[in-house]
Amino acid sequence: MAEKNKRTGSEVSFTEDVIELIRQLTEPFRYKVEAKYLARRRTFEKAKVPGRDDSTVDAILMSEFDAQWRDDARRRLLVPGKETLADINGYLQEKYGVTISPSLIVECFKTEEVEGEMRLLIETLEDFRQQPVDQSKGSDS
Repeated sequence: MAEKNKRTGSEVSFTEDVIELIRQLTEPFRYKVEAKYLARRRTFEKAKVPGRDDSTVDAILMSEFDAQWRDDARRRLLVPGKETLADINGYLQEKYGVTISPSLIVECFKTEEVEGEMRLLIETLEDFRQQPVDQSKGSDS
């Protein structure tokens, strides 16, 4: 937004509660996400306790899902990322005239904010990227 303000000379600022905005934008995904959650977990739960009635399994899973859906951090793990980002971008474009690209999101991360396994993967890829290329391999001369 700062870049847009510089380019246009405007004074637009974002003062909304981000958590509440994401909550509102992800609410329409609830039933689609819950259906997938139930379908995948039902098979697993039935394998654990084969004699358990389907309606009992569904009641347990729906209660479990509801608790996860109410937890904002868990909800963000459940919703489809690409669709959620598209909806956030649609909202930001309509209201503020800006968009957020995946590469911009990655650029904004600080190293300490990246989880351990992902950080290890990134560091390994960076080490690999910096290795010299052996020009003698793969040539036919």
